[in-house]
Order: sequence, then structure tokens, then C-alpha cells
Amino acid sequence: MLQKQIDRRGGTWTFPALFDLQGKPVPAKRVTTMYGERWAVYDNAQLTGKPTYLSDSKSPNINSRIGWLFDKGYQVGTVEARAQALPVQGDRIREAIPVRTDGGFDPKATIVAVYSPDNYEQRLD
Repeated sequence: MLQKQIDRRGGTWTFPALFDLQGKPVPAKRVTTMYGERWAVYDNAQLTGKPTYLSDSKSPNINSRIGWLFDKGYQVGTVEARAQALPVQGDRIREAIPVRTDGGFDPKATIVAVYSPDNYEQRLD
């Protein structure tokens, strides 16, 4: 069912993305590490070489969360990127999740939103 939704949207889905302070996409992708979800930030669009890892602030205070990424020169937002449904199975429940098929970063992905300090509370967790 999820794959049909993705297909109806032209083969894309909305995913979180990392941007610089001017709103330009940064070559980065979300990865799961032993410390939880983080951004792996690369020096090039091919996502090669050794990444720098950037975690999100866990602070419940929105101003602290804003400052955490902004102090490091980044902000978050969303992009429409090529996707497919990946089946997962939990406790007797069959589900699917959307996954990016572009390796986690596409400089040509359509920008949906960049969350500035004025609307940061809408950002994805």
C-alpha cells in the first residue's frame, strides 16, 4: 500500500535534510550509529570519504535546540527525494517504511521547507 502512495507521488517521498544557514542543501544523510540517529556530513555530493557526525540536540527547550545546530552552521528541513517502500516485520505486524533510493543525498532533490528560527518548532525529530 505504501509503494502505491509513493508511486502516486511520482516515486518520491518527503525526508529530513540538512541545510547550511543560507538554505543550501548540505551533502549529508541520516545514519544510525551506536549513539542513535545522527547526520553524517560529507565534503562532497558523492558522499565519499570520512564523514563528520553531527547529532541533534536532545534538549526539550526549543531555543537550545535551535542554537545547537545554528551554532554549528546548519539548519534542518525537508526534501522530496526518490523513494521506495521497504517491508519490515515487527511482532506479527507487516509494515513498510519509505527509504531513499538515492543513497541519502541528491543535490537535485526538491526542497520542501527549510526550518529557520521563526518556524523551527515544526522541524522533524
